Amino acid sequence: MLVKPVPNEVNGEVQWKELDKWVRKTCEMDDRVYLVGRLSIFLQDEQESETRGGECIWVKSVQFTNEWK
Repeated sequence: MLVKPVPNEVNGEVQWKELDKWVRKTCEMDDRVYLVGRLSIFLQDEQESETRGGECIWVKSVQFTNEWK
């Protein structure tokens, strides 16, 4: 399983279209590739949230990617 973080700062129609194209093409080639939205620019903040009972990156990535399909 490969999880690619996507910064929430992605903006603009062109960036979203390119991201959508990449997601769909990549998932067709290998369904073990997932994306996950990043809420913070600091990865450590998100990891600490997980250890305190927050949702894990694996679950978040499956949910995030399934929204694209």
